[in-house]
Amino acid sequence: GVLLEGLVTNFFVIDKHGTLLTAPDKVLLGHVRALVISACRAANIPLRLEAPKVKDMATWKGCFLTSTVRVVQPIRELRQPSADGSPVHLFADLSEVLKVQALVLDALWGGEDGEAA
Repeated sequence: GVLLEGLVTNFFVIDKHGTLLTAPDKVLLGHVRALVISACRAANIPLRLEAPKVKDMATWKGCFLTSTVRVVQPIRELRQPSADGSPVHLFADLSEVLKVQALVLDALWGGEDGEAA
């Protein structure tokens, strides 16, 4: 299976190569999603419009949700449905996700002067 989005969120993954993955279509095509894509392209962060595969979860460096309210929300723990509630995947090092978050917030708020973009 693949992960596309939440009810009011978009889902992004940073894969083992540092490439940002998100579904290409059939998802909310909102402002924050577009801002993440634009900010990452401007920072030369590799991007592939491809839905992240659940089977690859153990190789991801990190993942996050985006929405108008949350902007970029890092995910620390993902649970894959199973009879006993496992497996659980923990993301201990959020540094790459936090880098994306900072890029997006900078693009949103216009940099250090606090002026909205």
